[in-house]
Amino acid sequence: MTAATSRMTPQDFSVRLGAIEGRMDSLERAQASTAEDAREARDLAKEIIVILREQNALERVAENRAEARKMVSDLREDVVAANGLIRTELKVVRADVDTLLNLRTQAQGAAKGGKWLLDTLKIIAGAGGGALILKMLEVMK
Repeated sequence: MTAATSRMTPQDFSVRLGAIEGRMDSLERAQASTAEDAREARDLAKEIIVILREQNALERVAENRAEARKMVSDLREDVVAANGLIRTELKVVRADVDTLLNLRTQAQGAAKGGKWLLDTLKIIAGAGGGALILKMLEVMK
C-alpha cells in the first residue's frame, strides 16, 4: 500500500470504489456498443458481398446476352448465305428443267411429225404411189 491509500478513510475508499465501478460500467457499455458496431459492420460487409456477387452475376448475364445476340447475328448471316446458295442452285435446277421440257416438246413434235410423214407415205403407197415409196418405208422400219 502506498502512503496515499493508507490515509484514506472508509468514505474516501467508498467514493473511489464508486468511481471505479462507474468507469467499469462505462467501459462495459462502450464494449457492448463496440460489439454492436462490429456486428453491424459484419452484417454490412455481408450485404456488400452479396451486392457485389449480384452485380457480378448481372455482368455475367449481360455478357451472356451479348454472346447470345452475336450467335443470333451469326446464325442470321449463315441462313442468309445458305439461302443465297439455295436460290442459286434453284435457278440452275429451273434452267435444267426448262431445258428438259423444251427437249421433250421437241421430241414429241419430232415424233408426231415423223408419224405424220409415215402415215402420209403409207397412204400414198396404199393408193398406188409407186414402188419407190414402198422401198423407202421398208428402209425406215
